[in-house]
Amino acid sequence: MTPNRAICACCGTEFGYEDSSPDSVRRAREEWIANGCPWFRKSKRPPDWNMEEQLRHAQRL
Repeated sequence: MTPNRAICACCGTEFGYEDSSPDSVRRAREEWIANGCPWFRKSKRPPDWNMEEQLRHAQRL
C-alpha cells in the first residue's frame, strides 16, 4: 500500500507513517483506547457511531 499521509478523522492516525507495521498499528490502537477513544475530528463523528462496534471491526483486521 502506498502511504498517502491522510489523517484518520476518528483516531488521528497518519496513514503511511503511524501504521507502517502491524506493531505500530497495535500500539496506536492501544494508545487510542487508553485515552478513551477520542475522535480526532469531532465534527466528522457520525451520530450513530458506536465505539464497541468500531473496536470489534478493528480486531478483525
